[in-house]
Formats: sequence, structure tokens, C-alpha cells
Amino acid sequence: MLMPDTVTTTTASIVSQTVPWPWPLAPAILILLAGVAAFVLLLIHRHVLQAKESRLPLFADSARQLLPVLALLGTGLIAAYLLTGRDYLWMLLPWATVTVIMLWPVGRRFKAPYLSYRTPLFILGVISMAYIPFTGFALGSQWPYPVKLSIFLFLPIDISLLGFLAGLQPAIGRPLPTFFRPDLLFGDGRVLVGGILSLVLGLRYFVGHPPPEGVPVPIPTWDWYAILFAVALGIIPLIPLRGMFKLLLRMRRLRDGTWGGWGATIVREGWLVASILAIGFGFHNVFKGWSPFVTSHHVLHGYTWVPLLGMAVGAFLLIGVRGALKRLTGDPFIVETVGQSVLKHLVLVLGVAVLMWSFMSIVDTELGDVKHAGYVPIESAERLHALEEAAGHGGGHEPARWPASGFIIPGIKGVIVGPWNWVGAALFLWGLTVLVPLRVLVQHYQRHAIVGQMAAVILPSQTPEHRERLVRKMMTEGLLTMPSKRRTGYMVSMNRALAEVGPELRAATTQSMLRILAELPQAQRNAMMEAQAAALGKLKPEHRVTRMADMMGAVSQLPEDQRRMMMEKMATMMA
Repeated sequence: MLMPDTVTTTTASIVSQTVPWPWPLAPAILILLAGVAAFVLLLIHRHVLQAKESRLPLFADSARQLLPVLALLGTGLIAAYLLTGRDYLWMLLPWATVTVIMLWPVGRRFKAPYLSYRTPLFILGVISMAYIPFTGFALGSQWPYPVKLSIFLFLPIDISLLGFLAGLQPAIGRPLPTFFRPDLLFGDGRVLVGGILSLVLGLRYFVGHPPPEGVPVPIPTWDWYAILFAVALGIIPLIPLRGMFKLLLRMRRLRDGTWGGWGATIVREGWLVASILAIGFGFHNVFKGWSPFVTSHHVLHGYTWVPLLGMAVGAFLLIGVRGALKRLTGDPFIVETVGQSVLKHLVLVLGVAVLMWSFMSIVDTELGDVKHAGYVPIESAERLHALEEAAGHGGGHEPARWPASGFIIPGIKGVIVGPWNWVGAALFLWGLTVLVPLRVLVQHYQRHAIVGQMAAVILPSQTPEHRERLVRKMMTEGLLTMPSKRRTGYMVSMNRALAEVGPELRAATTQSMLRILAELPQAQRNAMMEAQAAALGKLKPEHRVTRMADMMGAVSQLPEDQRRMMMEKMATMMA
């Protein structure tokens, strides 16, 4: 009987010597990541930062100080790898780079206190990403099996729970004149990644091979290049890169009426599918202790078309069905109700489950599985001979531990043999909890923060024409379509953010708002002004005074007939 302390060397059903990852492939992953990041930044640069109607800096002129630090950091870690040969240094490179960017003090130029725009909860969330490399060091240590198991199972909880805290309203900082606001993106992205990872690991405990005798729950053998793959091509693209891309799409839809068709939807949701597969493939190799694309024992067979079809169905749920739900909700983004959010996230959970269960049924099917099920392998004779040799060294599978053939339906794997399945079920339920109620709440706070950012920072950067187009769409197609309580809540967020920026930014937005407001039909104008009055009553006294002064100044700039009308209504509300 195998003892639990030997689990890290016996989890895989076929024991083989892991082939070292050829050195050029390590920077190739990072080059691919850099290419994706450059593509996103190019879009932002061309369509937001350098557009005639926008003068909003990406990092508030901090790039000149930030880039040398990142270059020094990257050079140091690469040099350390060349000197020591420690594989984990490649994993530390993207983690350290993203950490430095997110925590960089961009507010120094504006003399803003650091903790006013990088809150303690946000800082804790960013630093807590260090738990990923810590897990790798722990699994590679000589610590007892129960300690390793506990540390590993806490990984998805760390990512999702601390991401949830980073997405709450107290974790979101004050507005700054920058397009890149990591405090707006990080919490939602972390919750998304944490929920997806929980689903992936939960499914893993049903699709993967049973643990060795005497080991109740298998833990990963670990591989630094595999976790690098998951982080660089899955986690980072989902958290900061896709978040910025979504902000850009919203900007163009609201301001220009473009990027709202199926093409943009396919790119956005296809990005999600690709990132999910990267996370799943990375953690598949993490479990096996294999480097991606180097060590693999999966075998195609006569029913492989079934999981391939399943992957297509999962992708359709995520891109087609979920994309259609988003399009039906309409614009602006604030009109989405709680019920619509819940439905959208339930489709996300279903799509991830179908996609990843099918994907794992392909990459985790080995020769012993195919032979035991009686399927016909679709492999060359040389490949099968090599796999037979490898399987002979590992001892193969134990048929008595497998229900039926190891496949719940032809081609779709499923193993229900013991307590490790309960761990998988618990992880899956945690993922469901994270992706539905917790992410719905985080996105509620994120929408309010984005509305504040738009009012205080983005709108003043636009030309008057584009600014008023944005304001009119947000009012007539957003705020005026929702119940008064929700409308007032968004007005509170908008006024609070405006009260925290300079007078020029406040004046630009307030004047556009008042001009549009004066042009609305009386019923709509009254509804908006009543919401504004209620919102002012919920602000801090100093913020209330600031915003009332802004409004009086903006009213004084209106034509005489509109000025008189607005003053009469304001006097009525004050009375």
C-alpha cells in the first residue's frame, strides 16, 4: 500500500521521467503574452488615447518611471535563471510584473495620498496572488501530505475570496485622470478566475484518474512551466487585459455606436473561452507534473468526436448563448438587472462545465483508459508502442476501481470511486457560489465605480460633442429606464466621484449634464432632477456643497429660458 507522503510521485497513472522544457519555449510563452498585451494596448492607444476626441493618459505620465523598473525586474529574473537554472524564476516574472504595475503610485503626479487610490483591500488582493508560487514551493517541499493538501485546496479560495474583497466598494479608490484603473478591474477579474479555477479543479476530481491506494485525495505533482502557462495565457489575459478590452468596447459603443455587433461579441467571449482552456490545460499539466507540449500520454480513440462535440457545445454556450443574453440586455451597461446578471452567470457555469469536462476527457485519456473501455485507438504503431512501454513501467490502472469502463458515456470520462469525488463536488459548488452570487455583487460595485470614473475622468477628456452624446445615452437609455431607487444610486456614485476631482473636470461634466437635462421632456427632466436631489442628500456635507456650487455655475451658463426653468425646478426641490 502506498503511503500519503508518496502522493506527489505516484498521482499519475503512468510514471515517466518529465522531459525538461526546451529553454526557447519558456520565453516563447512570454513573447506570446507580450503580443496579446501589445495588441490590447495598441487598440487602446489608437481608439482612446490618441483619438482626436480623447486626451486621457494611460498611466498618468508614469510610464517613464515604470518602464525602467519593469525592464530592470525582467532582466534581473532572467539573469538569475541563467545563473541558477531555477525554473520557478520564469513563473515569478509575469507575477512580479503585474504586481508592480498594479501597485505603482500613479497618483504622485496629482499629489493624491497613496491609500486614497490604492486601498488596503486592493493591496491585499494584489499581494495575495503570491499564493500561487507559494503553493508550488509547498508542493515541492517535504511537508506532510495533509499540509500540502490543505495548501493546494485553499488556492481557488484564496484567488476568489480575496478577489471578492478587492471588488467591494471600500476596496475601490478615488478617481484619478488615468484610463488604467486596476482597482476597477481587479476584483471582478479575480472573482471570475477564482470561480473558473474552482470549477476546473472540481471537475478534475471526477474526470482525472483515481488516486493511488492509500491516498484519499490526489494533489498535483506540479510543474513550473505548466503553472506559467496557466498564469501567462489564462489568468493574466482574463484579469487585466480582458478587463481593459471590455472598458474600451463600452467606451466605443456608448460614444460612437460602434463595436456593438456580433464581431465584437465573438472576440470578447472567444477571448474568455481561450483563457479558460489555457487555465484548464495548464492545471492539467500541473497535476501530472508535465511541461506543456513536451510530456503527454493522451490517446485519441473511436469516440474522441464526442468530447470534441462537447467542447463545441460549451464554446457555443459561452460565445453564442451568453453573448446573445448580453446583447439582449442592451446598452448602456448599467441597465442590466440582477435577474439578467444571474442568468448570464448560470450560463457561464454551464458553459465552463461542458467545455472543460469535454476538454479533460481528451487530454486525460491514456492508453490504459482506451484499452479498458474497449475503444479503438487512433494512433500510429510507433506511438502506441511507446505508450505501451510507458504504461508497463507505471503498472496501468486497477479495473476494480473503475465503474463500468471509466467513461460515463462513450468518450466522456467520469470516475466515481471515493472521497476525492466529494472534494470535487465541494470545489464545483464553491465555483458556482463565486460565479453567481459573489460575482453579481462585485459587478454591481464595479458598475457604480465605472459610472463615477466616466463622469469624473472620461467625460471631461472628450470633445463637447462626444461628451454630450455619452451623457444623453446614459440618461435616456440608461438612468431613465430604471426604477428611481437604482437611478438615485447611480447618481450618488456619479456625484461622489465628481466631488473628488478638480474644478475643471467637474465643470465640463456638469455643464454637459445640465444642457442635456434642460432639453429633456418635462417628465424625464423632473425624474432626473429628483434623483439628483436625493443623491445630493446622501453625500458628505462637503461633497454636497461642492456639487451644488457646480450645478449653480452650470445653470448660469444656460440660455435665459432654460436657466429660468431650471432655477424654478431647483427652488421647488429645495423648498
